[in-house]
Amino acid sequence: MGVFASEGACRTFDYQAGEVGYIPFAVDHYVENAGSETLRFLEMFKAPGSRTSASPSGWP
Repeated sequence: MGVFASEGACRTFDYQAGEVGYIPFAVDHYVENAGSETLRFLEMFKAPGSRTSASPSGWP
């Protein structure tokens, strides 16, 4: 995953299966599958003013 901010600041991160990354609000980013296996990517957003919870027990 690449994360880039103002003035050309950029960092890349390599994740393994089961790891989690966090991107702060309004920070540009991209995700690229650099491996040969299928990438499963879950992206979550919190709606302004909402309170929600999610449980991974219902995920496939």
